[in-house]
Amino acid sequence: LFISDTSNGKVHMLDTSTGFVSTPVSIGAPLGVCVDPASSSSLYIVTTGPHAVHAYGITQPSATAAPAAPAMPTLTWTAGDGTAAFKEGTQGVAQLQAPYGITFDLNGDIIVGGDGYYLRRITPQGRVFTFMGDGTVAHTDGIRLNAHLRALDIAVDAAGTMFTAEYTQCLVGTITAAGTLSVLAGQTPVSCASTVGIGAAAAFK
Repeated sequence: LFISDTSNGKVHMLDTSTGFVSTPVSIGAPLGVCVDPASSSSLYIVTTGPHAVHAYGITQPSATAAPAAPAMPTLTWTAGDGTAAFKEGTQGVAQLQAPYGITFDLNGDIIVGGDGYYLRRITPQGRVFTFMGDGTVAHTDGIRLNAHLRALDIAVDAAGTMFTAEYTQCLVGTITAAGTLSVLAGQTPVSCASTVGIGAAAAFK
């Protein structure tokens, strides 16, 4: 289990079978972290200082080995040139604005949410592009670039549906595999509160 320690600029590794904690990565302002679900051999870290996604090769510790720090991960590539901006392109050419959450979709693409009202996609070949949102400060249901959202964190279920946690909009959105965004729970216009309910009857703060 990898744990992002933003304030201390570190990513910790917790061996859930032994409780042993090590610190294999020191990096500026880490936020979202995830491991490639297909192989468990790559660790991906989102940072806002610089504004980028970093890929590390990792070696999982042996299940029979005594507790010990794992081998230091090796940086394999970085997506984003560190500038807080929007720019399509390959890994070192592209620009990200305040990336935050990170996950994988069913195609093996990396999905990155952030503070810049967008969702970005990074293909296995390293191409970075915006597939939802255009930077507009709002939540608007719609398809791909015609939708507006501020998804700080995202998750994907086994059917390929994405779920977004939208910070200033105080709601949870859902994105179909075809790229249609809609509100799953919470209210529009925005109502930030703590209310138990179903769909639009619920509120988050």
